[in-house]
Amino acid sequence: MPPARRNCKFTKKLSQEFSFIESTKFGDEMTCTKCQSTFSITSGGRRDITRHLACEKHKKHINAAASSSVLTNYYRNDIYEVAKAINNLISKLEARLDQTFIPLIIRNDLTKLTEEGEINKEWFYSHVVQFYKNCFDYLRLWSSQFPDIGCLEWTDLNQCVEWENVQKTLEFISEHFTANDINESALFDEVTLIKNYATE
Repeated sequence: MPPARRNCKFTKKLSQEFSFIESTKFGDEMTCTKCQSTFSITSGGRRDITRHLACEKHKKHINAAASSSVLTNYYRNDIYEVAKAINNLISKLEARLDQTFIPLIIRNDLTKLTEEGEINKEWFYSHVVQFYKNCFDYLRLWSSQFPDIGCLEWTDLNQCVEWENVQKTLEFISEHFTANDINESALFDEVTLIKNYATE
């Protein structure tokens, strides 16, 4: 009877050669950080890894990643993240202004100071309202250009990428960067690749 085959392991040499492959909690199961696939190397080791690299899912991901520079040369995703954060802050401030919100610890101190005749409650609340209004004015100055970048909303990838939304971004970029070298056909192919990959 032939001896039982030894299970292959992810050696240090393999980890240096394939730095984008990581071990999972199961010794023979690997994760590819490029396409987020998991696969076993029990039977073939290096052969299993090269087989994974040749699979369709991995190749589709690599193609999509390689072409992603088409749009990213013209915008930074963190700009849209800042816009979302500021709009969120404005919404919170509006809610606080509507209720003239002040924290409990301040309300307790205000009651004490009012009872001792140290402060006028109406005067204090008028300053709270003015503080919120000053915050609004400042934030609106910062966010005055944000309506223009609403066409970048899809870039946070919280929902499936639709060509219609990408087209609006392309129109925005073409209007503001007239010397751009975006190939619309290549861009459409990229969006299709990403959509196919995300919905597999």
